Amino acid sequence: MSFFISIVIRSPNSKITIKRKKKFDHISLGIKSLNWLTVKERLFFNNAVVVFKCVNDLVPEYLAKMFVPRSRIHSRVTRSCSLLHHIPQCRLSSGQLAFTYRGCKLWNNLPNDLQVAENVSDFKRRLLNPLLSGKNYSLTNSFNPFFPPLN
Repeated sequence: MSFFISIVIRSPNSKITIKRKKKFDHISLGIKSLNWLTVKERLFFNNAVVVFKCVNDLVPEYLAKMFVPRSRIHSRVTRSCSLLHHIPQCRLSSGQLAFTYRGCKLWNNLPNDLQVAENVSDFKRRLLNPLLSGKNYSLTNSFNPFFPPLN
């Protein structure tokens, strides 16, 4: 006796069955065939979008003040001085769970073509295309939204 699990997308008008899987088959291949992001990639994507909005002052002022460009901290001029943000120091590893720390680290590790996107929809498109095509940024491999990295 074999059991099948159907991956279902519910839309307002109808219910569409997409895939049939056996009960104990691994679901990740089915999810990738639907062009869905994994949980880790989705959290990375959502955090990156919020940081983009913070950096470009598209959020309330108290959130935008969390991200300080390095050019305000020191006067040394480097190639990417205007794009990088100051990463706050954390005495304890639990401080690395803070949104400010994770957001600055995430933003500084994004490629420059993403950092200079003109609007949110352009940023989302530029970030989502490589994630869906399987060309993950090296950051998503080390990005863990729940636990700080072990040094």
